[in-house]
Amino acid sequence: MAANSKSIRSSIRFQGLSVSDGHPFQTVCPGGAKEAIPLAQPVLRGRPLRARRPALVDAVADFLIHLRLERQASPNTLRAYQRDLRSFCRFLSERGAEPLATSPEAIHRPDVRAYLVYLRRERALRPNSIARHLACLRSFFRFLQQDPGWRLPHDPTAGLVQPRPAHQPAPGLSPAAVEGLLAACQRLSPYPWRDRSALQLVAATGCRISQLVQITLGDLAPNEPRLSLPGPREPRVVPLDGHTLRVLRRYLQRERPQLAAAGRLSHDAPHGPLFLSARGAALSAASLERLFRRAWVEAGLPPPVSIQALRRSAWRAQASRRAP
Repeated sequence: MAANSKSIRSSIRFQGLSVSDGHPFQTVCPGGAKEAIPLAQPVLRGRPLRARRPALVDAVADFLIHLRLERQASPNTLRAYQRDLRSFCRFLSERGAEPLATSPEAIHRPDVRAYLVYLRRERALRPNSIARHLACLRSFFRFLQQDPGWRLPHDPTAGLVQPRPAHQPAPGLSPAAVEGLLAACQRLSPYPWRDRSALQLVAATGCRISQLVQITLGDLAPNEPRLSLPGPREPRVVPLDGHTLRVLRRYLQRERPQLAAAGRLSHDAPHGPLFLSARGAALSAASLERLFRRAWVEAGLPPPVSIQALRRSAWRAQASRRAP
């Protein structure tokens, strides 16, 4: 593109990124004229000329052009970055730092920290959204540090802690959904009592699949309705309700002796795995996870498939039993 005054005054387009003439400032419009960011300097070859000390808005313009031309960012990504950077510029303006005159070098860590506090307290944004704003500013100031035209001597976001995104736990299943899942598990398996009793233990105790496959026959109390679950330091004893105990006994009586014989194991050896595969070895966690996914779909439960939802149902039931 020829460098002349006409090209500076007129609209310059770079692969869909519009840099257009404004009065008295030019604007960068990655999302169209309505989303323009004013420039304090005239633009040539996609970068503001340095006729005067470059301002923050010039840095924003350079960054957006860098994203579009060098990073090949999509229009949606450009709009998201522009929206977040405009929010930061507006915040600085309200604090008396005019983005059309303020240099990026004048921005320091307390300014960014104050902005994050503003997002949390005054705009009531969630941690996920605040983390996105901080990530945007990190990318922006990192670009200014690395770009030969800027060489920012410091990073105002350095040392700031990324807000931890809020974890949305999977909701627990209703009693009807749990029963539907267990019934579906029985329909799918050649060993219906083994697979039902395995998932029934998860639903009754809230144990992990990794704990389930470590349970031995000796972990079941012979004359009491309780089970010893493996733990990181020591076993945890949990009570078993009558229904879960009946399902376990049917598996132990009807299917486990046959599975133990396939592996040439004694069916009543206390140190043998409680849940056995068709070859008589310990049932693997991967096999149980596959079974759970198939049963979830068979039961018609909505995605996503979540073993955590079944465990949460157990915790909720235990809490309700403890409540006065």
